[in-house]
Amino acid sequence: ISSLKAPFITSAIDYERKLKYLKPRQLVSLNMIAKDCEDTVIHAINSASDLVDEVIVAVDNTTGDGTKNLLMHEALKLADKDIKMEIINIESPLKTGFSEARNSALDRSSLDWILWVDSDEVVNAGENVRRLLKSNQFNGYATRHHHFSIDPPGIMKTDLPLRLFRNNMGIKFHGYIHEHP
Repeated sequence: ISSLKAPFITSAIDYERKLKYLKPRQLVSLNMIAKDCEDTVIHAINSASDLVDEVIVAVDNTTGDGTKNLLMHEALKLADKDIKMEIINIESPLKTGFSEARNSALDRSSLDWILWVDSDEVVNAGENVRRLLKSNQFNGYATRHHHFSIDPPGIMKTDLPLRLFRNNMGIKFHGYIHEHP
């Protein structure tokens, strides 16, 4: 019997690649309400698309511009990236309240985490969020939210709203205007 030597090629184990495929990760739903935002909504969605696995957009039924058509085209593009997108029609938040509109999108979300963003906002440094999406003691995360103020003019104000939270924990939005989870 002759001894056979298999031609094995060995190299260092690439743990980063291995964890990427083997470590279970928690998934994120992007929730948004939209009205007459054809100039901003796609940019808002794309700013978060590397972070999310599902997009739920609740479109105000009084929208009069091309927002819905843009969203339907974007849904096809996101499908190529394996991101599910659902567009739902809602009663105007000016009639029902903004918490009602946000809760409509929240009720349709099926993944582990909810990230809520307005249609004219941009997610910065979303790649840093993935490290937070794991089993731990935290049920939500506040993020710095920068917005311009008119009082006094030109001053940027910062607040810390809860923008990312676990789904299926009974969390709902409250507040007719300036709603928060």
